[in-house]
Amino acid sequence: MWVKLSNNMVASAGKHLSYTGRLELLRSVLFGIVQFLLGIFPIPGTIISQIISLCRNFLWSGNINSHKSTAVAWKKICLPKCEGGLSLLDIKARNKSFLAKQLWNIHLKTDSIWILWIHQLYLNSYSI
Repeated sequence: MWVKLSNNMVASAGKHLSYTGRLELLRSVLFGIVQFLLGIFPIPGTIISQIISLCRNFLWSGNINSHKSTAVAWKKICLPKCEGGLSLLDIKARNKSFLAKQLWNIHLKTDSIWILWIHQLYLNSYSI
């Protein structure tokens, strides 16, 4: 029921927003939630593709269920503004960078309790 309610809320918000409003909503709210999850969990590629599809549909048509043809490829939209994009979050690249940061922390930091636990349990005689 919550998913149905949130889909209706997003769909009604998209109908009444301009293209710029939908872009800002994606950038500030939706990508903020996704970025929080990317920093914690490794997200499978199929889930990332579904998230991108929903965001793309919402940006171009204002409805997450509408499959409208797009004028610009999503990779170009994710480029920085100085390169002709809209500076949206590249979810696949961000997920890889957050996971690399976690590996870096596991390798170098030993002052955190969870990192000590990982070293003790999984990396007792191994190196990353």
